[in-house]
Amino acid sequence: MRQLIAAVIGGVIGAVWYKTIGCQGGACPLSSNIVMSVFWGAIGGFLIVAP
Repeated sequence: MRQLIAAVIGGVIGAVWYKTIGCQGGACPLSSNIVMSVFWGAIGGFLIVAP
């Protein structure tokens, strides 16, 4: 359950990152679109709390 909550929080952080910082030119693979930003944010959040 902790991993799921951390993944959701990470996804939200990824979305906020995309909306506030993002990638101006579109050449950044991690933040060029919102789907990838949310995906990598969720993966990061999951990995932070994974045992």
